[in-house]
Amino acid sequence: MQSFVEPLLRAGFRVLAFDAPGHGASAPSRMGGRRVSFIEFAAALREVSRTAGSVSGLIAHSSGCTATALAIRDGWRPPARMVFVAPFVFPDAYAAPFAKALAVSATVMARFRARVERRFKRPWSDFDIDGTPCVADVPPLLLVHDHDDNEVPFTDSVALAAAWPQSRMIDTQGLGHRKLLRDAAVVARSVEFLERPVAAHVTTRPTPHSPADARDELDLAFESAGFAPEQGARSTSMT
Repeated sequence: MQSFVEPLLRAGFRVLAFDAPGHGASAPSRMGGRRVSFIEFAAALREVSRTAGSVSGLIAHSSGCTATALAIRDGWRPPARMVFVAPFVFPDAYAAPFAKALAVSATVMARFRARVERRFKRPWSDFDIDGTPCVADVPPLLLVHDHDDNEVPFTDSVALAAAWPQSRMIDTQGLGHRKLLRDAAVVARSVEFLERPVAAHVTTRPTPHSPADARDELDLAFESAGFAPEQGARSTSMT
């Protein structure tokens, strides 16, 4: 995400970046080690947003997009515009290949799903984020995905673009899952999208879900804390 910082600063944004629980300089997550659940990741995003105050834009990558959508489902007020790079839209789709690779029976997978639902107090379907616009008002969204992404299928973004109002999509070739984050054209078009004015501010509808794994305190590393905003500067969060 580092490639976005200088262009955002030149555009007049203040930039906030953070390490998810269990990543980088942050404390271990509740799962231990370098693992983190989508729910805990979403709780971290909400806490960063609360601490930062007004946030006008957000750039997220891969599972950070999933966490962002879950935060919106839980009542978080999203920024006016968002950019999702190679979003992980259908976590459920990975369950079957995972079970097959480990020779896990259907009975065991059913128990696993039930355990996840009990632990996080939400249906399994919540983790597929294409349904987010059905339960909450959402801001304009720019999707960026590469046809040669071997980690998250290009079709994930195609499906999300079809489900998300006021969305547009940029497709690339030969950049895979991570080189997108360092591509000058991708960075430039993402910043340009965040700079555009929005006709009306987004509000969030009440949803039946509540934060299921929030922490009172989160040990967050603000990787860009040294960048001070100019008076009236806008804030952008990166996950």
